[in-house]
Amino acid sequence: ADYDQDWTNGVCINEGPVPNGRPVYDSMLACCKGAYSGQSSGACLQALPSPPTSSPTGADGLDVWYADYDQDWTNGVCINEGPVPNGRPVYDSMLACCKGAYSGQLSGACIQALPTPPTSSPTSLSNLPFFPVWSGWESGHCDNDPSKMTTGNAYTFDTQAECCDKFFPNQATGACMAFDPTYGTKSPTGAPIQ
Repeated sequence: ADYDQDWTNGVCINEGPVPNGRPVYDSMLACCKGAYSGQSSGACLQALPSPPTSSPTGADGLDVWYADYDQDWTNGVCINEGPVPNGRPVYDSMLACCKGAYSGQLSGACIQALPTPPTSSPTSLSNLPFFPVWSGWESGHCDNDPSKMTTGNAYTFDTQAECCDKFFPNQATGACMAFDPTYGTKSPTGAPIQ
């Protein structure tokens, strides 16, 4: 960053030597984002070799995301339409924008607007069958990751507990039931005894 100018008109430069204590960035864009984030004049971004324009630069929009302040915060989402409003913080991805601009948004509108938003319930992978993984009696366990199933293993069970009861009963270490399966969660246990 060129600290010889006032912050409003500041730009990033690539001239040596770098003054002591001055942060160094991998690119001019990274410098603008780091040193001049929120700069209302947009001077740093306009000094880029290919500055943002008033029309989208590609079919999928800009390479940066920012909060759409035209909506109320509860319904707010992140967009990558040009031009970026002056002073608006920008992010490298839509997810980073949602986390930065809408952290704590109870409606989840921003996260739900992602191209592949997270689901509120486990995916079908949690329903994969369990099978024994033989790694010695005391360390043997049951898992549901198909990539760990050995050739010829035709034993499958609906739950981890069924698999452990069948193949590792009375295991002194309890390794089978203590193993955290790859997909989903451990088999449910009864309520604690008081």
